[in-house]
Amino acid sequence: MKLFANVLTEVQQLIQSCRDKLYRSLEVADSPLEDHLRTIRYLLDLDATVHPVWHMVTRHQKTFIASMQSYSDSYRQKVASIKQAQTRESGWNVEERESTIRQNDMVDEDAALISNTAAKLVKQLCKLISSRVPVLWRLAIGYLQGKFTGGGDPVTHTESEFEQLVIELLYVFDKMVRSVMNLNSEQSTSDAMLPSDMRDCVVLLAATLKDLGSLGMRETCTQPLSTLLEDARTVLVQAACNRAKEEILMLVNTVSRLSQVATLADRFHTIVTAMLQGI
Repeated sequence: MKLFANVLTEVQQLIQSCRDKLYRSLEVADSPLEDHLRTIRYLLDLDATVHPVWHMVTRHQKTFIASMQSYSDSYRQKVASIKQAQTRESGWNVEERESTIRQNDMVDEDAALISNTAAKLVKQLCKLISSRVPVLWRLAIGYLQGKFTGGGDPVTHTESEFEQLVIELLYVFDKMVRSVMNLNSEQSTSDAMLPSDMRDCVVLLAATLKDLGSLGMRETCTQPLSTLLEDARTVLVQAACNRAKEEILMLVNTVSRLSQVATLADRFHTIVTAMLQGI
């Protein structure tokens, strides 16, 4: 009996070691979905104590948040590097330089570079959400529909729990995008996103919301992204109108007859329409 007990203990330890390795493999976000599905089945056959779908979804959510933070940190380092180069060339410190730009309505020669860098960050974030969230959500739906039965997890997870994981991810996404698109507060001239880049970002946000909407998620789940898109559109309209106003003011200086006012109005309409087309 003692020998049998020892053998049983060793077998149980081997099974637990196998479970641990399988759980760790589920945490690798870049693995093919087919590999993850196979691993989920193995864990269910081994009486997994935590349901493998729940384990995978929660771990991947944390991984995606960490990835977004890494993207954001890289963006801020690039912007800081651009500003430091500007400071060295001008001989001003950052505060003096930005103050001079604001007070004299100067054109920041590196504004386009900073704006483009911000737009690339938004593109990275949107790509992550559009490519990763659908995979996790389909797994969650499969779990809720009973396609992954078995295992030894006594806890039954609900749709609201899975939705909360998505909402938490989207709130992190929302915070980062609002920061780089300057949607929360007045930003310095050197950090302002140019209208052309802002328009591209709005198009990306709309496409991302469409991708999530096609999954059948409830509106309460995608609300953070819906609100973000609406706010971004509003800021873009303001930016487009300001751009048109600046061009028209330049044209006004050349206008000598009232009959040419109609031409200015047409110009305003053309500029704003071009900026907002497709959003």
